[in-house]
Amino acid sequence: MSHFTQALRLDRLDLDYDRISGQYFGFGAVLATLRMLWVIARTSELFGSSPDAFYQSFEDGLGILLWAYAVTGLVGVGLVLVARSRAEGTTANTRLLINYLGVLLFLVASLRVVNVVTSDPKLFTDYWGRQLVNGLVLGGVYALVALGYTLVYGVLFMINFAHGEVLILGSFGGWFAWKYVFELGNESFEVGAAMLSTVLVPVLFAVLFLPLEALAERFNQRGSTTAEVSGSWGVTLISLPLRLIAGAIIGFGVLKALGGYAPHVYWDLTTIVALVFIVLVGMIASMLVAIALERIAYRPLRGAPRLTPLISAIGASFFLQQAMLNVFGQEYSYERPPLIDGNIDVQIGDMGTVPVPKTGIIIVVVSLAMMVFLYLFIQRSKTGRAMRAVAEDKSTAALMGVNVDRVIVVTFALGALLAGAAGVMRGFHDRIFKYNSGFTPGLKAFTAAVVGGIGSIPGAMFGGFFLGLVEALGPGMLGIPTEYKDVIAFSLLVLVLIFRPTGIFGDLASEKKV
Repeated sequence: MSHFTQALRLDRLDLDYDRISGQYFGFGAVLATLRMLWVIARTSELFGSSPDAFYQSFEDGLGILLWAYAVTGLVGVGLVLVARSRAEGTTANTRLLINYLGVLLFLVASLRVVNVVTSDPKLFTDYWGRQLVNGLVLGGVYALVALGYTLVYGVLFMINFAHGEVLILGSFGGWFAWKYVFELGNESFEVGAAMLSTVLVPVLFAVLFLPLEALAERFNQRGSTTAEVSGSWGVTLISLPLRLIAGAIIGFGVLKALGGYAPHVYWDLTTIVALVFIVLVGMIASMLVAIALERIAYRPLRGAPRLTPLISAIGASFFLQQAMLNVFGQEYSYERPPLIDGNIDVQIGDMGTVPVPKTGIIIVVVSLAMMVFLYLFIQRSKTGRAMRAVAEDKSTAALMGVNVDRVIVVTFALGALLAGAAGVMRGFHDRIFKYNSGFTPGLKAFTAAVVGGIGSIPGAMFGGFFLGLVEALGPGMLGIPTEYKDVIAFSLLVLVLIFRPTGIFGDLASEKKV
């Protein structure tokens, strides 16, 4: 505080105006976004068919505040420019002007949205609910794929542009698993799921009956010279076959009991088991392809200039597309089992009933669960700590005993597992997919990673859902055809790179890495 007072007396107050202008831009963006969402909520009768005058007054107040904010910013920019012109030396004003222009851009966008939404509010009463659902579903897919981008970038500082093809290979793997279940039941998915469950459920019970904690502890001690074979371990080893048999018998008995006394539960359970099997096959297919890519296309170029692996990733992307076209063909389609087919009607205020696809609910819930699992894995597991160590400094991590190659392979595998799950769920949701259906979603997931702050796991989560909502709601908010949704998505990438290169959750450390 004393330094501040002294500088003020000497008329040498030196503030970081570029940083302040960045904060000014951020608050202005939040203010304009709040006004746009408030107008949509009011005109869509979210506050009731006859909302109080308070809601209209609050909306008008937001508009006045936004205009006053823009005028105040203009005055502030002018004062800073005058002060810098009189000061000794030269200081670049580019960032200052860019941040102010960003606020003006949000102001113009909010005016356009208010004009479009209020022109015919009844037209949008049902529209916003449907687009909100579509945005969340898209966001769940983008977030899962964006996590793969941000994991690889965080460890290797490279962009894996073949990740979209890894996504669609998961769709192919899941389709072949779905086809196997379908043909196993003689063209009936439910019968095939029941037959598959008679094998998988007893196996699952048999595994659960094993002393997993003791086996894991013994596995971790396998390379230790001080490990001793105790008598209890011998008993455990002898009991393994009995545990497996007992678990399999109990699992088979439970399944048969459900089939006899609770057939509805039985059919639902067997369908869920088959769907989990399909998703796991898709995840494994994506993982194997990603590991092969890392070993063949990326590892030999690890010490090369950063542009070289980027070119290799683009080449791998087109190679995988053409390989899928020639091996698998043009187009494939999923058929949903009755358990996940159809919609669930959700009442949202006075907006009416919004149909929510069951597959959409699954995508959002599973995406959020996988994101939380990945975050906890990175933060709390031994492998996660190794990944963070390699991301900080590969050489130092190697000196500390971390197997860098193994960590990089695990990183690619984790990202591919998430992409494979997204590919299968997207296949069930959209029903139809092609050999090149992963290219555009892959680029949009990269955009989501940049928006959230590439290298940041929470940023990738937020960026995916944010981009999905912007893509779904943007055309209606701006009053333009839905065909321009891709233009809006990639324009957002350009705007983020201009106004906030480190992303929403980015920091100075990520800026240095970039």
